[in-house]
Amino acid sequence: MASGLGLALLLVMLADTALRGPLTAHVEAVNAAVVAWGDAGFPIHPVGRVLSMLGDFMVLVPVLAVAVGICAWRRQWGRVAAIVVTSLAAPGIVRLLQPALSPLNRPMPGLDPYLVPDTDSPLRVAGEHLFPSGHLVEATVGWGLLAFVAIPVLVAARGMPPSRARLLHRVAIATWAAAIVLTAAGRMLRQAHGYNDVLAGWGLGCAILFAALWAVERFLPLREVPNG
Repeated sequence: MASGLGLALLLVMLADTALRGPLTAHVEAVNAAVVAWGDAGFPIHPVGRVLSMLGDFMVLVPVLAVAVGICAWRRQWGRVAAIVVTSLAAPGIVRLLQPALSPLNRPMPGLDPYLVPDTDSPLRVAGEHLFPSGHLVEATVGWGLLAFVAIPVLVAARGMPPSRARLLHRVAIATWAAAIVLTAAGRMLRQAHGYNDVLAGWGLGCAILFAALWAVERFLPLREVPNG
């Protein structure tokens, strides 16, 4: 169900972006507001770069390593494999989609100078934003694998009081949501994406994540393995 909703969001944003519909009618206006914010003295690009790191390879690799380590500790090897396969599949899907959807890219003013090397790519000309946001896909999937695949292994571990298990579960979900929101804010402040790219990336990330989660819950139920 959640995977289908994510895919639906991606398709809605795709159609609306292609048709310049009401959902994406204010992308340029929002970007202009970000530019004005920067002109007023707020360090939009530095802050955007920092927040964007939540969806970067350098941050997500340690996050995924923690997720793999938790599952390996409890000898949940199927979940280890699921984390590895899903975390590799997500950027692969993005790299397939972005060239196919390149006609949806739109020129926008105020491109971050640090993104200038990207303009040499056949996917981007000066000032264009790639659709969908790869950072949002990877943040949604990477942090989600920790929250929804690995953390339940800790929750199911022997000896954990119910109150502590509930707290851990809530913290994991809150961390996942915060990582998505902050990454989205970072991509828009950095002016690497419009909000349409961000929403489409979130939708695609949810579609991938919850499809993987369905498979894990269906085929890889938790089982207790004694330590030692």
